[in-house]
Amino acid sequence: MPRYALSVEIAGGAFHGTQVQARHRTVVAVLQEALQAIDPAWQSLTPCGRLDAGVDARCWVAHGDSGRNWQPPALISAVNSQLPPDLAVIRAAPVADDWHARYAPHDSTYSYRLLVSPVRPVLDHGHWWLRRLDHPDLLECCAAWLPGAHDLRAFAARRGDASDQADGRRHYHQATWTSDSDPRPATRYTFTITGDGFLYRQVRGLVGAMVAVARGTVAAQAFHHAIDHPGATRIGSIAPAVGLCLDHIRYHNEPDWQTPSAPRR
Repeated sequence: MPRYALSVEIAGGAFHGTQVQARHRTVVAVLQEALQAIDPAWQSLTPCGRLDAGVDARCWVAHGDSGRNWQPPALISAVNSQLPPDLAVIRAAPVADDWHARYAPHDSTYSYRLLVSPVRPVLDHGHWWLRRLDHPDLLECCAAWLPGAHDLRAFAARRGDASDQADGRRHYHQATWTSDSDPRPATRYTFTITGDGFLYRQVRGLVGAMVAVARGTVAAQAFHHAIDHPGATRIGSIAPAVGLCLDHIRYHNEPDWQTPSAPRR
């Protein structure tokens, strides 16, 4: 059976994460149903990893085995005709029978968005709203300590299973904060991090800790100490899911992605 990789865009607000769960709407369940509607022999759907409820994605990847040979643009158009407005396949590619969305070597890029404003935003979605940050310069100070090989388990959440004891060391290629002003009395801050693996709620834990430092409630050195000290006391709180987005996944054996052609005028 031919295998296909799918790159999926997700507006996570109405999904209870990606993994199939009884009595909850999830990405895998909705996407699997759509695939089987156009290809009843479609076999399973294996994701690159889990996303929590409320998390967005521009490039979440999964693979599955089809009951027929598809041209990728036709597969994309067919499955998207069955999907709701908050989920879309944006790219597809035929891959080898042993290609695996999760276990093929890759790195991931996440972003997290803050909106700092004294007034509650009405039209801005996908941000963690904060009324103030007393020391925003310390965000970048903290981020500068993250690139390299580190164990960041102190910033992750515990699952209560064997994964809590696994080696948490990963390599992080870059971590930065950027900002831009808004015509209103507001500033947007975006944290971007790329690495070859992330633990459960780790990015949100890092953001929550950096915000605590920038608010002046925690010393920057406490953040620095928690790096490579898995047993360190948690700094700050886990940031809300609403600001997090999986931006990109890059595979070492990158699929030959195809997209639908633009309609002719």
